[in-house]
Amino acid sequence: MSPFPNFFTMLYSAQIFLAISCHAYFADWSVLAGDRQPTCVSIPQNMSLCHNIGYTKMRLPNLLEHDSMQEASQQAASWVPLLNVKCHADSKLFLCSLFAPVCLERPIYPCRSLCQKVKAGCEGTMKTYGFPWPTMLDCDKFPLDNDMCIASQSDKEIDGELFFCYCLFVVVKFMLLLLLLNLSCCYCNLSGILCTEGYFEGSNSVI
Repeated sequence: MSPFPNFFTMLYSAQIFLAISCHAYFADWSVLAGDRQPTCVSIPQNMSLCHNIGYTKMRLPNLLEHDSMQEASQQAASWVPLLNVKCHADSKLFLCSLFAPVCLERPIYPCRSLCQKVKAGCEGTMKTYGFPWPTMLDCDKFPLDNDMCIASQSDKEIDGELFFCYCLFVVVKFMLLLLLLNLSCCYCNLSGILCTEGYFEGSNSVI
């Protein structure tokens, strides 16, 4: 018996699994995605919230939709006192992933669980000083835990280089997934599953 039917059956099954997973993944991110083209800018000296994080360039607009560096810096400054009280070990990781996201081809969002852990650790301290947890950091806005978002690292020491390498690793995995999905769509003629969803209209949407 020819081995090709088994191979294509396996490829078809993998394509179905990836299609479902990727569709759910993009659905979680849809509320955060924007149409504006980001630019890479230097993290300014006055953004002390995100000093010594292992990289010097950030995306603008950032992931909180701050359009200017002045706006991003002013908003970030209000979070420095909370960082200083050390209400949660992942506070800097979470906040800097939003205020000063690393400048890579694709954005990396914090996982929902990371947001929830930081909120659980810091919300009480904020309320003590009369500050509620802001709606712009509503944890339901962020993607469910997966390999394509920034997860909690509180069980180990975080330094700037580790944070940068982790972000880079997540982006590479994300791009490989998109490439696999696009190739499967082309070679297996499964356009009815993915191509009509609007995620893949050509090879230029992958790289």
